[in-house]
Amino acid sequence: MEQALAWSGLDGKQSLQGQVVLELGSAPGGASYSLLQHGAQVYGVDTGVMDPDVLGFHDAKTGARFHHLRMAVGTLAPHHLPPEVDIIVSDMNLAPGVVIPYLENLCRRHRPALLILTMKMTEERLESKVGEILGSLRRFVPTPLKATQLPANRREVCVVAGGLGAV
Repeated sequence: MEQALAWSGLDGKQSLQGQVVLELGSAPGGASYSLLQHGAQVYGVDTGVMDPDVLGFHDAKTGARFHHLRMAVGTLAPHHLPPEVDIIVSDMNLAPGVVIPYLENLCRRHRPALLILTMKMTEERLESKVGEILGSLRRFVPTPLKATQLPANRREVCVVAGGLGAV
């Protein structure tokens, strides 16, 4: 998450304080912890086990707190989520073809101002499909959209869409 925030210019220029973040694929909690440190309210969706430091995180000064929704993304219903979601973050270990329909549904419902996505190129053949994947995202994500290959893992593409200025 820190790498994505730095690349997108959100690591200090803009505060995430008070933003409501929906994180898909939150376990074990590294990205969630980063977002919490920046002052965000994080709703983490994952069937996996979260780090105890993330589960117990509460910053009285910023109000940052973690809420674990221990369920599969496909079972999320509107009543599980807050009425307003400012940012959607996804780091699910699923192929883009599986992730994109979930994202589209959530974006149409919540209209977040910002998305930070790590798209996993789970198979070599997907690497040649990055343009198509970005085209699919452009149908429903806020603009502008930019993407880069993350240096930490050559099989991941970081996508940032929208911006905090709209929040």
